[in-house]
Amino acid sequence: MKTLVYIRDLLLKYADRMEAFQIYNADDIGSIRSEFISNMQKLKERFPHLLYSTCSAKMSKEEATIYIKHIKDAIRNCYYPIIPISFFSNTIGNDIIETPKFLDFSEWDSCIGIQGETTLNSFLVSLLLAVPIGKIKFTIIDLEEKLDIDFLYKQINSQLYNHKPITKEQELLELLDRVNKRILDTKQKNETYSQYCQKNKQIPIPYEFIILTDNNAHNYSNGAYNFCQKRLESAIKNSYIAGIYFINLTGDSINISEFPDAKSNKRKTRKILEYVPIIKNANLLEACIDYINTEVNVKEESMTITCDFTSQVEIPYDTKLEEICVPVGKSDKEVHFRMDLVNHVHSFIIGQSGSGKSVFLHNIIGSAILKYAPEDLQLYLLDFKLGGVEFNRYRGIKHVKSLLVDNSDQQITLEILRELRDSMVERGKQLREAGVSNLSEYNKMNPTKTLPQILLIVDECHEMFRIGNDIPRAISNEITEIVTKIAKEGRSQGVHLVLATQTLSGTEISSEILNNISDHYLLKCALADSEHLVEGSSEITSKLTTGQIYYHHVDSQIQFQAYYMDKQNAEKQIELAKEKAEGHKSNGEFYFNGSQLFKLDRNILEQSKPSNKYLTAYAGKNISIRQNDISIKLRKDYSENILLLGLNDEEQVTRTTMNVFLSLLFSVRSANKDIPFKVLDCLSNEDSIYSKQLERLEEEGYCEIIEGRKNRGVFLKKLAEEISNGTAKEAILFILGQERFRELKMDWEINEPQKQDGDEAFGFGNFSFGGGDSSTQINTFKQAMEVILEKGAEQGVHVIMQLDKPSNFLFSDYVTSKMVYSKFKHLIMLKSEETASAILHLNDNIRLETLSKDSERLRAYYYAEESDSYTLFTPYQQLNEDEIMDLLK
Repeated sequence: MKTLVYIRDLLLKYADRMEAFQIYNADDIGSIRSEFISNMQKLKERFPHLLYSTCSAKMSKEEATIYIKHIKDAIRNCYYPIIPISFFSNTIGNDIIETPKFLDFSEWDSCIGIQGETTLNSFLVSLLLAVPIGKIKFTIIDLEEKLDIDFLYKQINSQLYNHKPITKEQELLELLDRVNKRILDTKQKNETYSQYCQKNKQIPIPYEFIILTDNNAHNYSNGAYNFCQKRLESAIKNSYIAGIYFINLTGDSINISEFPDAKSNKRKTRKILEYVPIIKNANLLEACIDYINTEVNVKEESMTITCDFTSQVEIPYDTKLEEICVPVGKSDKEVHFRMDLVNHVHSFIIGQSGSGKSVFLHNIIGSAILKYAPEDLQLYLLDFKLGGVEFNRYRGIKHVKSLLVDNSDQQITLEILRELRDSMVERGKQLREAGVSNLSEYNKMNPTKTLPQILLIVDECHEMFRIGNDIPRAISNEITEIVTKIAKEGRSQGVHLVLATQTLSGTEISSEILNNISDHYLLKCALADSEHLVEGSSEITSKLTTGQIYYHHVDSQIQFQAYYMDKQNAEKQIELAKEKAEGHKSNGEFYFNGSQLFKLDRNILEQSKPSNKYLTAYAGKNISIRQNDISIKLRKDYSENILLLGLNDEEQVTRTTMNVFLSLLFSVRSANKDIPFKVLDCLSNEDSIYSKQLERLEEEGYCEIIEGRKNRGVFLKKLAEEISNGTAKEAILFILGQERFRELKMDWEINEPQKQDGDEAFGFGNFSFGGGDSSTQINTFKQAMEVILEKGAEQGVHVIMQLDKPSNFLFSDYVTSKMVYSKFKHLIMLKSEETASAILHLNDNIRLETLSKDSERLRAYYYAEESDSYTLFTPYQQLNEDEIMDLLK
């Protein structure tokens, strides 16, 4: 009875995914027996890969073949793996029903354990039967090279492996980099990869299973894995988010209970030590493997029409600049992709996963860069596919003006589009001054100074128009505004859109854009999407196979087979394009892959050297095509101080503060000024990199670290008094970690040391603490800081202060934006608490809590209070001691 009740519950659990099964109310086996058998049969027919078979031990070869056909049909619409892992056997009448327990990878942890090669083989085959072939791939890690892993390659086609077995440390590091990047990319969507696949009804990138074969894989802090412990921990902790799972062949599940899911705290370590072999029948196993290997090859062989691109290499570049025309396939004759100034202005390409959309896009780009010179064809390539897997191959192509292969930062997308918009504005001005109406007329009048045709090609464009809580509405609106401008005005200026996507689901592509699309290339796709783009097209697109395209233009509609090019030939085509472009000038490619790493160097710092009028601090490079450096000039003026704000969990704010510190040091030295640098290190993290760097700088005489309550009090009091009296000398005061400035927090009184007869004035660095009358009574730390911040900058005493939360600013009972800006004209803001934007009264579009704090994608805003302007930028990387010393020589 318990078994049947479990099966009943199991059927109900999956009812919403398969069929509306009848709810059982019966209390005895007899009354539910017929219903149970009936519904199990329905489940088997609808989702056969979950049940495998009743009485599978007796399955013949013929039955196994028929069964596999059912599996193939059933998994067409499966978007994440669910596999049976063990069975309940139950006898009902003369029937033996084997009903599986399920392993549902939409709910599963990142790592599981399996024991035994035979079990693993069966497990891998079962995984491959859970989703369409090619949508799951494997990677094997065997650093110790102790295990014979040939068994994994004996039967399954090698195309289903992402990599040959990883046996070297560097290969593993590269794998972990890829895994962690994919995790980060997926996190931007605020949903797991399996949720994304279910919602969008596609699997754009295969799920990946990483097999750990080493004996000590479960204890990665020791042995073969100690060199990458933290990175492996991070991957194992979060990889399920990105549709990546670790399998430990030794039978232990790696303990990830110490790293629970941040949202639910419910994920726990699970162990699956002994799987019951899932496929016990030899005929069935053979049929499964034959099906898997056949399907892998069929996918490749279905697109057999090829184009001889090598002949184009010897042909001179086409100089017909009023159109782009390249061969892309065949119907009864060769079919060409066209872009011109009259009839073929903008294109839209849509095709679901496996339809051949990506191959078609590469046909267009690859043929175009072989046919047209870089000075005649300019490409803006934006790849929003998860991981940027399609367009990365075009890095280094001279035709490319901008190449984006990461979808984690909409601001980068906007900056690229802004640059294109500015180019259009300038181009429009040139046309008007020449007295012509379009690009063709202009180029005929100026044969030695022609303007290139421009293609903006966007893969997975639905991501560019996606609306979500993680994307400021102002950014989305401006993106749409610019693309709309291109759609409406690009015709005359030779600027063309090529938008491509798998789905229109969850997007807001304006009708103004879609109404200006002249050419539609429809591959197999969702019927609703097909109809939305071209009314009445779904009857045709529903019957298309891989590589088949329905082309629709107002003057022409045809169905054709696109040319197919495998990866090897595609790479060869690109290399030939590079060779052909030798001697031609590059369009100056801007490349963004999500990781932006810049270092403060002498070339950057010497930009401000010619004038030396103002001390200049440098913080990073702005998020734009030009990547200008963020420079902050400190004048002798009211509140000319710098506040660095942000949560400092990983010392990213301190990293930025140190670069500001170093750039000011360089500025002072290059101007031959004698300005002392004083440091109040309230963080007091002796083991930190920055702490050791400050100690070295002090040893070399570049700065002085003021330690101890008494010394700090005496220093601040006297400095404040000199500022109040108008006798202060120029100085730079750095305060690291204002929150931990305990003397300020407690507002302690400042007790000066007693002066003895015959003593000289108490000296502290360049400041003399003897003589002079104070016009302002300064008795506490807070009073001293108020005077220094409010009046010091006018006399050249500038404060650079690091603060975690604006609510803790100077430990005031109530913090307002006016209080902050009255003391700091310059704000550098990294990822902060949610209330920070409101406290500082920032622009509505500035959301500090959404900024990335990842070391390779660090983001910050520079706010100049005087101009009320915000600049998004990437802070410089942290320098090591040798680099610092070299910089300051």
